[in-house]
Amino acid sequence: MYSPTDRKRLSERLIAAAHADDRIQGVAVTGSGAVDSTDAWSDIDVAFGLRPGVDRTETVDDWTRRMYRDHRAVHHTDVMARNTVYRVFLLADTLQVDIAFAPDGEFGPTASTFRLLSGTATPQPASPVPKAEALVGMAWLHGLHVRSSLARGRPWQADYMLSGMRNQVVALACLRHGLPSQQGRGADRLPADTLDPGMIPTAASIDGMNRAFARTVDALLREVDGVDTALGDRLRPCLCELAAEASRSLNPGGGQTVDNGWIRRMVEQFGKLYDIVDTHNQRYPVGDSPYPLLNRLLEQAEETAEKVGALERSRSPDPGSLADELRELLHSTLALARRYGIEDRLEAVIDSEHLRLTEHQTFKHVHKAVCYIVRDDQLLVFRHVNRPFEEVGVQVPAGTVRIGEAPADAALREAREETGLPNITLVDKVGETVFDARPYLTEIQHRHFYLMKPVGEVPERWSSTEDHDGAGDPTEFECFWIPLVHAHVLQGAQSQLIGRATHGRR
Repeated sequence: MYSPTDRKRLSERLIAAAHADDRIQGVAVTGSGAVDSTDAWSDIDVAFGLRPGVDRTETVDDWTRRMYRDHRAVHHTDVMARNTVYRVFLLADTLQVDIAFAPDGEFGPTASTFRLLSGTATPQPASPVPKAEALVGMAWLHGLHVRSSLARGRPWQADYMLSGMRNQVVALACLRHGLPSQQGRGADRLPADTLDPGMIPTAASIDGMNRAFARTVDALLREVDGVDTALGDRLRPCLCELAAEASRSLNPGGGQTVDNGWIRRMVEQFGKLYDIVDTHNQRYPVGDSPYPLLNRLLEQAEETAEKVGALERSRSPDPGSLADELRELLHSTLALARRYGIEDRLEAVIDSEHLRLTEHQTFKHVHKAVCYIVRDDQLLVFRHVNRPFEEVGVQVPAGTVRIGEAPADAALREAREETGLPNITLVDKVGETVFDARPYLTEIQHRHFYLMKPVGEVPERWSSTEDHDGAGDPTEFECFWIPLVHAHVLQGAQSQLIGRATHGRR
């Protein structure tokens, strides 16, 4: 293994040799070395500008012989950019050395990581940024090949294609956040919760690939929505079908073992299909019925209800949340079903024995997003104007994560709805807890805590109203700031992770 000292010494020797080579008219350091941001794992990146009339092939060959003879190269490969050759060497001590041989007119910076040592540089066109639509296209193309590979029982080929699909999803996320999208360079700077670790398979098996594939399709759907809503509407049915096939294959046809994770994906899949039909309902007249989608929706409801019922009868430790989510979705879908005259089949699912609570289920599970909005050393809280203080106390913005909604998105939505502040930025996810809300509420809350900050000027105290999307009477709040050291006054254990959020988070 090379050391930083070895790397520096070799870099200096290569630069000195380039200055002594009459065929080279310009020398530059590129990459991390150009901006003094190298670390123990950095390689050597240099660029040489060739004089007019110099034979590029002969010059590259001479330098290649030098690298093998004097610097213990063991192999090399080439990357071409227009007429510039980037010859990449692997040395015996595992150091990578990249040497660019640029013909006259192509020697110059394409980015800020270019430091000229000698000669004259001509600014070059910046490397093209991938277009989001092209990334989406490559993602679904890889996805189709994942499906066919899995169906043919080829886990290694499926893993190869899944990696390609996942890379496009990562690039889309980086583009959305204004980060470098090529070669995963911006991936580790993305906000928490942007990338789902479940996209990476735990084993090169059919089941492992299927699980990761379903999660990757979900992630792609989220990114497509951020690119183009109309494109998302067109692609969503196809992508949902891919995810549904992957989910079904994990637990096909009624074996004795019921997979909790599989059923949760089926419930989430039902939610996605409902969104598709609902969007169609809003955009098209009644006569233009999305019957194929509705039929798929009903099939999904029947299959998922059967699996949820089996899970509940098995006395799983967490059956209630799945049944509750599915019931809520089915009731939401009834209005659509009545619009197209197919409510009888859906009502039969709702009334089926599969979705009846068993005696041991006296509560439901819900996912909650909790928001720590911090300014300097102050925490944003509120009190209910029209409810007794003894009942609800002082709270931070929080609320239920909707079906198919990411917890981080729910946190931002709740923060804006309850405070009335339009500009709030999510800083990081703080952690998760489980809170038993009984006897006040008959539910077990799976809480997701987020640290946030306001953008711009914010008053010391103000009134806010949440209208609940017209589904109930508006709720009036009085919002104000309290010192962080007083956060222990928060009701219902909302202050449980405030210390982690403000002192020495991971």
